[in-house]
Amino acid sequence: MPTRRNFIAALSAGARVSSAELTLIVTKANTGGLLCNLHRVLRSWAEGSEIGGGNGAPAVQGETTWLARFHPDTFWDAPGATNGIDFSSAPSATAVLGGAGSANVLTAPALAADVQAWLDQPASNFGWVLLASDETVVQTARRIGSRENTDAPPVLTVHFRVGPQLYGPALNTGFFSFWFDAASNQGYAVEYRSSLREGDWQPLTNIAPLSSPAALCIYDDACAESRFYRVHVE
Repeated sequence: MPTRRNFIAALSAGARVSSAELTLIVTKANTGGLLCNLHRVLRSWAEGSEIGGGNGAPAVQGETTWLARFHPDTFWDAPGATNGIDFSSAPSATAVLGGAGSANVLTAPALAADVQAWLDQPASNFGWVLLASDETVVQTARRIGSRENTDAPPVLTVHFRVGPQLYGPALNTGFFSFWFDAASNQGYAVEYRSSLREGDWQPLTNIAPLSSPAALCIYDDACAESRFYRVHVE
C-alpha cells in the first residue's frame, strides 16, 4: 500500500532549500545491498486506508493500485507506472539499501530541488517512488517502514533559509510598496504571483549584497489583479 504525506507543509513560502535527506528504514529483507533509485512522481494518486495486517487488502474506490492511480478506472500509463510519464526519468537520489533494521539516507542536489519545487508549487507535489535499479534479481524484495509504522517511519530532513519578514504595506496612487530588513553581505530576490497557493513566482527585482544592514522599500506598479509577494535570500 503506498503512503503519502505532505512533509513540507511546515516550511514558510519564502524558504530556500539548501539540502534535503530522506531516511528510510528497512523492516524486512532477505538480503542487503540493493541499489535503489528515488524518482519524483509526476501524476496524482491517492493513499489508501487499508492496512490488511501486512498482507494487503482489496482496493476500494479511489485508492492507488499497481494498475490504477485511482481505483477502479483512472490508470497509470502502464501497469506499475511508466518512466518519463508517471514518474521522472532522472532519479532524484540513489542509495544502496541495507538489510532488515538498516537506516538508509538518500540525498542529492536533485532531491533538494524537488522539495523546493513542491514548496514553490504545492499542486505539483505527488511525492517520490522508490525503484530497484534491477528488478530481475530474485529475492531482493524488502519492506520499508511507512508513516503508520511508529517505530520506523520515513524521515525527510530539510535544511533551509527563511526570507525576511515583510512589513509596512501601502497602496498609493499608481504603485504598491512594502518594506523588509536586509542583512549585510546578503543578496535577495523579490518575487510575486497572482495566487497565494499556486502558480509560478515571477521576478520583480533583485537586491545586490549590501555592505551594512538596511531597511529597504520595494515598489511595484499598482494593478487590478491580486498580487502576493515574497523575498528570499540568494
